[in-house]
Amino acid sequence: MKIEGDRGARPEDRSLVRRSGRTRCRSGSSIRSRLLPAATWLAALAGALALATASSAAAEPSLPGPLEGPGHPELARRDAKRISKAVDKLEAGDLDAATKAAAKAGDSAARRLLELQIEMAAAEPPVQELERLCADNPTYAAAWVTLTEAASRSGDQALALATARRSAELWPQSPWARRAGELERSIIGDRIARARSQSAEGQTEAALESVESALLLAPSDRDALLFKAGLLVELGRVDDAEAVLRGMGDDPEVLARRARLAEDRSDLAAAMALWSAVPAGFAGRDEALHRVQLEWRRQNLSGHVQAALADDDLDRAGLATVIVGLVPEAHAIGGGQVPLLSDIVDLDSQREILTAVRIGLMNADRLEHRFYPRRKVEPGEARAAIDKLCSLLDRQPPPWCAQVAPENSDCVALASPVSGRAVAAAVLRTAPGEVP
Repeated sequence: MKIEGDRGARPEDRSLVRRSGRTRCRSGSSIRSRLLPAATWLAALAGALALATASSAAAEPSLPGPLEGPGHPELARRDAKRISKAVDKLEAGDLDAATKAAAKAGDSAARRLLELQIEMAAAEPPVQELERLCADNPTYAAAWVTLTEAASRSGDQALALATARRSAELWPQSPWARRAGELERSIIGDRIARARSQSAEGQTEAALESVESALLLAPSDRDALLFKAGLLVELGRVDDAEAVLRGMGDDPEVLARRARLAEDRSDLAAAMALWSAVPAGFAGRDEALHRVQLEWRRQNLSGHVQAALADDDLDRAGLATVIVGLVPEAHAIGGGQVPLLSDIVDLDSQREILTAVRIGLMNADRLEHRFYPRRKVEPGEARAAIDKLCSLLDRQPPPWCAQVAPENSDCVALASPVSGRAVAAAVLRTAPGEVP
């Protein structure tokens, strides 16, 4: 049985209606939202029939018959025939005849539902009456489907969604079972779209209200929750945003957002733990983890090591400082003689330089007793020093890129000029527990 109304998400399989155990082909007619004169009805019916013949996708939404689906009342044969006759009249658009035929049937929930469906065709949707009918007959699936349509037509989105979900539970194999999902996507999508528009216009508080109205209908909707968290951050409510994200589990995007929040509040230990939990291959994960690891180490390093890390064009003193400063266990490597170097005496990085030369990471002129600390570093010298350190500490050296690295390759590139951060990233990559 067809009824005009919300033309959004519609059941597709409307070709058959089962009444009292018999199968009947559906006509192309529809029950209008207001009573039309007979001539108008005939014209409308002819148009609907032609439209249905031309394209099934253009058919109007339908309602189940009162004797369809789970939970419908069992009627005597005579009453079932009268209900069926009334449905025929309703589908033909003869509301008076449908009303008279329904009145001849005995009093039952099926008769009451049919009367309300007739009322829907002639006037405003009888939402409250349908709510009472569903309350009195909680397993009557056809009544819940009808209430969904009535609520949707009256603009009560929350009620339409709730009743659609209930009818889907009662009648999961029906053409109307998809209605709940369709309504949910439509209603929630509209509210989130409104929230995004409000946010783009700088109306953050209004956007938050809109997205929260969506979450009232679908509390676990992922897009709505992520957007809400972003709005809370914009409003400075970082703790509230963290609480929203924490409740969403270990979704990679959620973990990444929590990691960024931890970085923003300088909680580097939490940021490292969260970035480490993000699956490898997630966009930006490795770069972010490198960044946080380096920042965590930097905050615990002396001033001259921090200065070398920030240098965009390292000299030899800076290279020794970064490598040994980030890997303090290098000082404990045995062997080699402590060199005497006259040109590093006044440098803060003297200890790191002496270790780098003693264990063979970097060369010095032992005859002239000079290290040449201010000479700029070339990529090859930096790579050789890092490889030597890995050999001494039994670490896997970085996979260095060739001059022309394959696109999207996982190799490590050092370009000239050599920066402190680039060297640090390569060194950290070799450290146990760091980004592989």
